Amino acid sequence: ALNTPLKFYKGNESIYTRISTGWSNLEEDGCWTDGDSAQIWFSDLPNIDLSISMQVIDTTNQGEINIYGNGSLLFSICKNDLYATKVFDIALPKEILSDGNLELYLDITDPSSALNDSRKMGIKVKEIVIHE
Repeated sequence: ALNTPLKFYKGNESIYTRISTGWSNLEEDGCWTDGDSAQIWFSDLPNIDLSISMQVIDTTNQGEINIYGNGSLLFSICKNDLYATKVFDIALPKEILSDGNLELYLDITDPSSALNDSRKMGIKVKEIVIHE
């Protein structure tokens, strides 16, 4: 639903119905992507221009994370962007929506593992809100 935060942290296990491969386990402050891509689905969105607010905790690489909406590039985030802000507002034109449905696809350049952690991490997301 509009204006309802989709929370990517422990205590919100219902998120697993909205995400698929490409996401690691929920942690206290967010969820890392695991691999070179990750998807999130939204439905029942109104056919109007919207905005996506994505709160990011961290990224592991210097490469870009490209965010696509139903196949169209919406936004790119890189590590240096996080020095200025942790919340990214991404325009979502109504032309991108498909009968109120949206697949956000995160394309991660060069995901990497941390010491003693075999996951191929790219970006750690805390929450996403879609709003007018």
